[in-house]
Amino acid sequence: MNDLGVEAPIKSVGNSTTTPRDLVNNEDVRLVLYLLAESVSERLRRNGFEGQLVSVYVRDTALMGVHRQKRLATATNISAEIAAAAFYVFRELYRWEKPIRSIGLSVGALQAEHCPRQLSLFVNERQRERQMLADRMVSAIRSRYGYFSVQRGIMYEDKYLSSLNASAEDHMIHPHSYLEHGNRSGCETALIAKGR
Repeated sequence: MNDLGVEAPIKSVGNSTTTPRDLVNNEDVRLVLYLLAESVSERLRRNGFEGQLVSVYVRDTALMGVHRQKRLATATNISAEIAAAAFYVFRELYRWEKPIRSIGLSVGALQAEHCPRQLSLFVNERQRERQMLADRMVSAIRSRYGYFSVQRGIMYEDKYLSSLNASAEDHMIHPHSYLEHGNRSGCETALIAKGR
């Protein structure tokens, strides 16, 4: 539902990418998930949504795909929260038998950004407000000076991987749920191979 009480026109917001090089360790994946989370977060805010379901899809160099999701305690459009949840999902999902060729991240179970919600004793709301403000400032700077004008410190760990512009149109998943009607990313093959 959005502010007008009308059902959301989209079921999830997501990005996926074939990375500039194969990902070979958790730090590679963490960096790329931050890139994807920033883009997903910005698109959620631009459309006035936050979501509670974080999904990660991984395809290895043998083109086998796996997918898992996690429901968050609180709906969010904060890039750091989305990235942290996605990295948690990834570590539960992937066992590093092969390098990773492509990775996707989506946020579903969308609701209007300013929907009333139950506050938690275990969540620092002031910290969340600061993170939301920081995300908005980064979006404003990038819209004026370009995507690479502001980068997280993690992006300097691997400048080659960080050269990926996750906000580019060809990395976005439009406009249906992540696996609705297949995403032509190899997941269908993996599910058939597992007998599903």
